[in-house]
Amino acid sequence: MLRATHIRILGAMGVPHFRYTVYRIRLESTLEQHWLVRTLRPGAPNPSEPACQLAEDLANAKAEVIVQSAVATADERIIEWQSVGRAFHFQDGKDDSSPLVKLHGTDAVSVWITHERGHPSSLFLWTATNESMFWSWIDDRISDSLAEELMRPATRLTVRFFTEADFALHEEPMFMAREVEWIAEHARRLTDTGLEPLIAARRPSPTLTAEEFDASVLRVQGTYLEQLLQKEQYRSLAFSISELLDIRSGEETFWRWLGLLLSQIDKPSSDDRQDIYWAVASGLTQFAKQGEVESRLRSLPVDPSHCRMILEELRRQRT
Repeated sequence: MLRATHIRILGAMGVPHFRYTVYRIRLESTLEQHWLVRTLRPGAPNPSEPACQLAEDLANAKAEVIVQSAVATADERIIEWQSVGRAFHFQDGKDDSSPLVKLHGTDAVSVWITHERGHPSSLFLWTATNESMFWSWIDDRISDSLAEELMRPATRLTVRFFTEADFALHEEPMFMAREVEWIAEHARRLTDTGLEPLIAARRPSPTLTAEEFDASVLRVQGTYLEQLLQKEQYRSLAFSISELLDIRSGEETFWRWLGLLLSQIDKPSSDDRQDIYWAVASGLTQFAKQGEVESRLRSLPVDPSHCRMILEELRRQRT
């Protein structure tokens, strides 16, 4: 079950999630189009207002860059564009067949769309063969009380769909962070200007692969992990290493960093070690096969006692 797949933003969404913004586009020919722009809103600790604001600013800045880039490369001159609402989506792998979770966008995709009563900019949208299937998709993911607040019938809308991979946003490290803490040092240097210098049209990147996109994400995270290692912040490092498993091609990097962490684990206090075991085991719950986890852990060139403690904690978390 998804964790409230679509919710009106209330300042309590600390985990990374996809944000879908619908734009109304007016062409020089007076025709009207709708564009759907997907960006990743990075995770941020909810108690930290500055961190949450940076996450919001990054999501908004990326959407603006994508729209400006699409406008600059459009076949027909665009007179005006306006955001009409947003939807939010937390991936869990259940919707991988939808074009809305693919790496690149597409010229035309049909979506069903509705909004909360009294909140026309709080959208709920997804792809579905028909309206009945759309409502079934909605009902599987939100509470009955929230579903009652949605306007019916839903509207079928054909949109032009864009993503961060379509316009080389991967070339800007600030845009590749899945967690704002990865770029905290960089962000401090932008205190005077904010993100404004980053908001400019980018080149199209239609041939960008998932491996290339993920490599950009891993480079940004790798820089942050190196900082934690140098500062001997092993507890934070353990939690951050587990986030590698949220990246499509992050698994091998996860095992490499885990081996490095466990080779340093005798330095922290015993209390810190328990936190480290817990954090690592929490990440390992994503693996379905226990035997695979045990094999990979035991292949690491580290003290076997650490692997035993992690496996014991993993069994506790799975029971």
